[in-house]
Amino acid sequence: MDEIRESLPLFDKSGMTVNEGWARHPYWTYPMPEKRMRLRRNGWDRYSITDTEKSITLSATYAVIAHEGIYSITYLDYIKSYSNAISSTKILNRLSDTDVIDSPLSDGGLSFFDSSMVISFVRKSTDSYMLVTAPAMPYYEGIGIKLDATIHGYDGGECLSSVLSLKQNGRGFIYSIKEAALPASGNFFFSDRITPMKGIAFREFIRSSGKSRGVVTSISINAVTACGNIGITINDGDGIMNAVFSNGQFRKIGKCNLRHSENKWIVDDEENTVSLSMNDDTAFPIPDYKGNDRIGSKGIAGIFTGTVMLNDGRIAIIDKGFGEIFQVVWKEAK
Repeated sequence: MDEIRESLPLFDKSGMTVNEGWARHPYWTYPMPEKRMRLRRNGWDRYSITDTEKSITLSATYAVIAHEGIYSITYLDYIKSYSNAISSTKILNRLSDTDVIDSPLSDGGLSFFDSSMVISFVRKSTDSYMLVTAPAMPYYEGIGIKLDATIHGYDGGECLSSVLSLKQNGRGFIYSIKEAALPASGNFFFSDRITPMKGIAFREFIRSSGKSRGVVTSISINAVTACGNIGITINDGDGIMNAVFSNGQFRKIGKCNLRHSENKWIVDDEENTVSLSMNDDTAFPIPDYKGNDRIGSKGIAGIFTGTVMLNDGRIAIIDKGFGEIFQVVWKEAK
């Protein structure tokens, strides 16, 4: 698909999806046409921070699937090969409950809390503030996790933005915005200690409408290299959402392949700019959180090694990339 280089509408006057493609900035205007408000609306914001010194990742998702809110927290410990996930759901009866479908990069915030968790995302200009609390969530050495962090965006930094039509009479679409390799700072609060955090962050914003179905496999990897922080985001077999991020810029990757061979997972692309692998002995499962019955999911985490080419042509050697391979199955909507 073509690169978009200027501002343009996501919909035409009749509410039809137009102007598919990808861009280095969120050029599409997102207001939801009146005719489209009756369609099935989905969307989610996902924030993830990897502390490379401690080899742990904490991620949180605030999602709306049709008229149900799904809120989840996932904890990964790459040293202990340990993972855990918790989730909550909420039936949304009022339009005001579906704030997640609004423009993804505008200043503002989203929050959810109940007895099991607190999730709060606040965006102000290029920075984001992430507060996640799970007082009864087990981790490898105890119970209770909290993260209070700031994600530092780059002034004028690039984000991988893309629009894909679902081909449902022109009215189904996916609008995706991804930012990776962002510096993050703050504190982890565990049951017995408080520890400073300096990590690599990933932000993802998805807005969609219509009936999604099929299988989507995504790969995300964070690493510290001699070239700086690296963030990789890949959709298996789909070139529109693939990129290598570094220092506020990204190198667009074409179609990628994911396969399992000789006790390891291998990821590469047609242009030989990505060559990565994850050995089975580093892999461990990511729990499937319970949520909307229209979605099934499964995943594994582990350590990737290999090389990637950056936007400036340099080759970054990855000795320890903290990665996730995640598969989402969209079931037939009733």
